[in-house]
Amino acid sequence: AMIPPTERVGKTIGRYKLRELLGEGGMGSVYVAEQTEPVRRKVALKIIKPGMDSREVISRFEAEQQALALMDHPNIARVLDAGTTDNGLPYFVMELVKGVPITEHCDLHRLGVRERFELFLQVCHAVQHAHQKGIIHRDLKPSNVIVAVHDGEPVVKVIDFGVAKAIGQQLGGSTIYTAIGQMVGTPLYMSPEQSGQNSFDIDTRSDIYSLGVLLYELLTGNTPFDRETLKQACFDEIRRMIRDVDPQRPSDRLSTLNAIQLSTIADRRQMDPRVLRQQVRGELDWIVMKALEKDRNRRYESACAFAADVQHYLNDEPVEACPPTVSYRLGKFAHRNRQLLITAGTLAAVLVATTLLSVWQAVQSRLAERRAETAQTQAEADRAQAQEDRERARLAERKAASEASIARSVNEFLQVDLLRLADPSQQLQARSNPDLNLTVKQAVDRAAAKVGTRFEDQPLVEAAIQETVGNAYRGVGEYQLAVGHLERAVALRREHLGLSHRDTLGSVESLAAGYIDAKRLPEAIALHAEALELFKATFGPDGPNTYNLIWSYARANRAAGKLDEAERLLRLNIETQRKNNSTTRLSISYSIGWLCRILLEQKKYSAAEPFAREILSIYESEVPDLWHRFVAMSLLGGSLLGQQKYSEAEPLLLQAYDELRAWEPMLGADWNWRVSEAGHRIVDFYEATNQPEKARAWQEKLGYTLSKSESDLQPLQSN
Repeated sequence: AMIPPTERVGKTIGRYKLRELLGEGGMGSVYVAEQTEPVRRKVALKIIKPGMDSREVISRFEAEQQALALMDHPNIARVLDAGTTDNGLPYFVMELVKGVPITEHCDLHRLGVRERFELFLQVCHAVQHAHQKGIIHRDLKPSNVIVAVHDGEPVVKVIDFGVAKAIGQQLGGSTIYTAIGQMVGTPLYMSPEQSGQNSFDIDTRSDIYSLGVLLYELLTGNTPFDRETLKQACFDEIRRMIRDVDPQRPSDRLSTLNAIQLSTIADRRQMDPRVLRQQVRGELDWIVMKALEKDRNRRYESACAFAADVQHYLNDEPVEACPPTVSYRLGKFAHRNRQLLITAGTLAAVLVATTLLSVWQAVQSRLAERRAETAQTQAEADRAQAQEDRERARLAERKAASEASIARSVNEFLQVDLLRLADPSQQLQARSNPDLNLTVKQAVDRAAAKVGTRFEDQPLVEAAIQETVGNAYRGVGEYQLAVGHLERAVALRREHLGLSHRDTLGSVESLAAGYIDAKRLPEAIALHAEALELFKATFGPDGPNTYNLIWSYARANRAAGKLDEAERLLRLNIETQRKNNSTTRLSISYSIGWLCRILLEQKKYSAAEPFAREILSIYESEVPDLWHRFVAMSLLGGSLLGQQKYSEAEPLLLQAYDELRAWEPMLGADWNWRVSEAGHRIVDFYEATNQPEKARAWQEKLGYTLSKSESDLQPLQSN
């Protein structure tokens, strides 16, 4: 029998003790739990309700773990562990995020439209990061988008990445009725293709639809489909509404509310009701409705493109979204009213034919020759004009089809040629002798071999896929292979789109980082210098893309030994970012960490200390991760040691070693070099303070001495 959620509090599941019930939904119950080993910390533990095969759920989760491990984004809560309870129920362990759903946070703090958009952009960037790693969320909704406050600043955390796929959630009978019965709300945010029977026909554009629903709710306080209507509808009616019924535009939805409802919603956004309706009408309607298109080929091609269009609106720039064309609206009308149009068309044809016949007979009797000549001339002109119109329409149709083809081809490549090669379940379906030990690199190698010949007549499709393959190789450490694919992507986009196009500049940024990874430093420095002015002109001098490029430029100079130039670039970046109110502390930390490291390499120890203390404060409050904490502690220890502040440096270095050492039994060989690095820092300390006996004792304790050339301790990076 199932244990009631409140009676589980106090029980131990694996190495987790349940402390507090956070909430209960259609899929299961979520608790605050305390991890008892190897370290003590609080986590969120979700227990899935009965009715699913636990072994199948855990198997799918383990297949996802390699891709989930690649995700490293400040706006994504990590999934840490999984298992089954004594009763055989699957459970998942996630990073504990203390906050409230994004819609509740916005209403509680009465945030205006701009502030709501700034939080929404964080969600888009998190989803884009996951899509680049091959992860589709499948269940984006406010309860999975939590806002926590750190140092007075709101930070978005997207939770449950990977859980939806592991559970294999579909719009099946039991799932849909359970969800509606408890108003979990998943159907309210579900894309049309996700409501179908074929769960394999889901790609990243399903998440784009859910993001559109979320933005709709942030603007209007309501979802596109009414909650009560869905709650009372049967299963087939819900599927029909999601797939066939076009929701109202946000501005029209606001107009249908009564005065009290509209006043409440406007007050939560600190706006006059009439001003709110007027602001939403137009471009905001277009942006939201583009994301909510039933035909996924008409939605934004990526979360990054969605975020870019929102940023265009915030910058008072033209948006990419536009209202549906007349032909598109007529096509939708014709699809809904086919029989009526056939009948009306038949009657109209009869009437027109009769009228034309009468007129023709009357004219023929009076001005036969003259009218015939005029009619012939006019007919020829009409035919020429019609031919010109048809040709123009064909060109427009081919252009639209080409753009849609690029998006479909890239999605097909990601879903079939790359991601499914590394998915054991897909291999089992595809062939009788699957390679269940296939690594990510092997999957990328096999997919990469198809690119050159498969898309040789589709240069823009090839460019998008070459960039995807190049970044995948960077992710598995094959930097030389990565550079070749990234160079090809830049060359193709430069030839067909121009150097200043946003897609081309995105490829240039990836290639510049690839050159650094591959130690091709002269090329890296030259490419950064060429791209910097273009980035400033295209994205603005204080845009996130420009910040990232300057930070990467500094890395290239540091790797080439040009420390003064690297220091100048990083100080410029930090100064500019501090003046930008929309920049978060975590974003600035990338530049601060590298500036601190370069100052230590230049033996500017006193100058490095305040930066080291600042980055330690940021990592402790916003990235509660042991490795990043050790990075900051090591940088601070180095600055203290250089200033001969031995009494402060020694306990800091010993504490860092002890904390890392506690993780070694669980993480194994992948963690050993980090522990050795921490030990080497202690040996350096005792040698610098003329304590040879302690230095030798630590060398014996470590078992070997890590050479200076092997040490490359780095602060948090964003590549």
